[in-house]
Amino acid sequence: MDSARSNSNKNALDFFASSDKINCPITSCALKEKDCVGSYKGSIALSTKAPFEISGNSNQEKGWSEDVCLVCTNKDETKQYAIEVKQ
Repeated sequence: MDSARSNSNKNALDFFASSDKINCPITSCALKEKDCVGSYKGSIALSTKAPFEISGNSNQEKGWSEDVCLVCTNKDETKQYAIEVKQ
């Protein structure tokens, strides 16, 4: 499993070597539990279209963070990344 633990504003397109949207577009992304195995059951949302932006509750006074796994597929490969999503 690759790791992309960061609080920077990355999206799914940043994780693939080829970002050619015409010839090699990302076809799907999903969130899984931090072990990259179980289905994600938390409150973070993932948009259904590129660039597959991740969002969550932003009204926590002290902020929050959650470890999840982002799994994305293009025509040639599937990549999964353990990431930390922070407010």
